[in-house]
Amino acid sequence: MENYTLYLNYFNKDAQLLIEQLDAVRKQTHKPSKIIACFLGIKDQGLFTTYLNFVNQHKLRNWHYVLSNYNIEKLGRYELAQSAPTNYVMMLDDDYIPAKDFAKTMISIAHENDAIVHQYGWQLLKNDKGNYEDGNGIFWHPKLTMENQQIKSILEKTNKNTVEVDYLKGGMTFHKKHLINLFKNPILTDKTGADILLCLTSKQEGTKILIYSPYLKNANPTDTLEYKEKEKTFELDANQIKKVKTVRNLLIQKYKQ
Repeated sequence: MENYTLYLNYFNKDAQLLIEQLDAVRKQTHKPSKIIACFLGIKDQGLFTTYLNFVNQHKLRNWHYVLSNYNIEKLGRYELAQSAPTNYVMMLDDDYIPAKDFAKTMISIAHENDAIVHQYGWQLLKNDKGNYEDGNGIFWHPKLTMENQQIKSILEKTNKNTVEVDYLKGGMTFHKKHLINLFKNPILTDKTGADILLCLTSKQEGTKILIYSPYLKNANPTDTLEYKEKEKTFELDANQIKKVKTVRNLLIQKYKQ
């Protein structure tokens, strides 16, 4: 099994959720060679203290961190990943909890398919105006095949539990060579859309962007990734949300083939 470096991204969730995620990471059957927790411009310094306490309590080795009082936005973790000590990289946002075999399955799929893989993401469809836009299409998530019989039947006919999509959400697993697709041209924005940029530019180069569906062939899988919708320590206002949406749509219109 290929080694990997895990990047955890902490920003605006609570300490209880952080501990839950760290505990799930600690119990992975395929453990990361290194863990790098990213605290980039966090407003609640208590999150960083919680992380240090957890690492010390469990006497964990190879658990590291990057602390910055400047928010280098979501692009920052991808910049850090360029110097990962392993070929494979896994990223997780702060509100996703991996089951024990999650990493084992994700690394295996990424390696076998030379793909960028996750369990949450968008398969885009055109809107009424004939344009692709952020959040318009099929949102794939682990339990979608349980909730939608039509989609389940399509995947069963192909005898696969992976499907190609446009971009991923909440993290991803990949060989770090794919990062060249993100950085080979000037970055249009460092405020949002790094996930869209990496996936769509890699897709242009022929890389598969895959969603893995754990429930398709197993009613009680041990490799799921659970999304935990928790109260945020602070929210973006309506104007900020509108700006983010506009930028993400511009990126999609530029890079979506």
